[in-house]
Order: sequence, then C-alpha cells, then structure tokens
Amino acid sequence: MLPAGGDAQGETRAFTSDHARFLASLRKARFRAVDFEVSGTCQWLQRSIAEAREFASRHALQTLEESYRDCETALLYWTGPYVLSQGDFAPWNIRNLGAQLFVTDWGHAHADASPLDDVLHYLMIQRALNSRPVTVPVLRQAMRRAADFALQAYPEWSWRPPVIGALTLVYLLGVVLHRSLARRRIERADRVVSAYWKLLEKRSAWMEFGDRARTPRNSRIGPMSAPEFPLEV
Repeated sequence: MLPAGGDAQGETRAFTSDHARFLASLRKARFRAVDFEVSGTCQWLQRSIAEAREFASRHALQTLEESYRDCETALLYWTGPYVLSQGDFAPWNIRNLGAQLFVTDWGHAHADASPLDDVLHYLMIQRALNSRPVTVPVLRQAMRRAADFALQAYPEWSWRPPVIGALTLVYLLGVVLHRSLARRRIERADRVVSAYWKLLEKRSAWMEFGDRARTPRNSRIGPMSAPEFPLEV
C-alpha cells in the first residue's frame, strides 16, 4: 500500500472496472441487508441533523430535515444491502500498479453505508473540489453510473429509479452534514458544501417519487444497460 501522500504515478481519474471490482469486494468485509430506517446510515443522519440544530439557521435546518424525510419516504418499502465504505474514495487515494488497485487513507471508513456512496463520491467530489459545475445533468450522469454498478455488484436487490434517487440524496446529505458538523456551521464558502447544497435544494428536479416506488423488485432503472465487470478481486 502506498503512503497517502505519495505522488500521482499510477493515478487515474476515470471510474474503471478495477474501481468497480474493488468496491464490489467490500461486501466481503462488512455486509448486512436491512430496512433503511434501522440502518446505521439512517441513524447517523438522524443524530447529525439533531446536532445541526445547535448551529444551523431555521431555513437551513428545514432543508436538512425535509431532505431526510424525502430519503425516508422514498426508501419506505425498500430493503437493501449496506456495506463497508472507504469514506473518501477518490483518485488521490487510489493507485493502479499493474493489475492491482491500491487504496490509501481509510481514516473516514465506516460500516453500514449505502453501496452507492463510494461510487457517487468518486464521480462527484472531483468536480466540486475543483469548482467545476456540479449541475443536475452531471448528477444524473453520476446516478446512472452508480446504478450500473449496483445492478452488477448487487443483482439480487431492486435498484429502481426512486431507490437510486433516494440513496443519492442520502450521499449528498451525508457529505454536507459531515463537513458542517466538523466546522460547527454550514459553510457556504466550502466548495463541496455549496455545490451539494444546491443539489439538495433542487432535489425535486432529479429524484423520482410516487407509485413507481412500489414496482416489482426485478424492475430495472430505465433503458440503460450495465457494463460487465468481474466481481472477483
């Protein structure tokens, strides 16, 4: 394993089949299938929003609470996998050496995470930190990539559009809360918080709700086809 401060040799910014294989393997380290409301992710969001009441404005707190309720509503009828997350799965923590992928800096790793978190983080965090536009179309593209991954890595579970939308909201909300709790304020000057906050406010433009949340377990997310990648590591 390379030190976290190593050079960029072997770094790649594209999300490849090697990245997908690595993330799929994390189910071997920690895995459980539960309803959202009893997952560690849900409980952490609840605790974090309660803590945010100490410093968030009334308007900001309303956005956080309504975003959480939207997650809860969309995932009400869904049971799915929760796994180990690396916590900062990004190019600067990943190196390709030949056929092997080396991942450094596990200081933010946590269990009971959505399997979409690391994929979405890899695809989104680079743009936000570099002040590149993180628009709704960009987010939708990341959601499609995350859905492709989920369909291949966890084919036994349902990945309908409302589920993908809700778990994407879980990721965005989690990052905003994590960075805000560390500073004891919602810092709009933080490029990540600013970009993700706008997506929270625009969630009606990219989340899917309604009766589609009750479609059969085997239904797929739209017309896209998932790329093949082996799950062995």
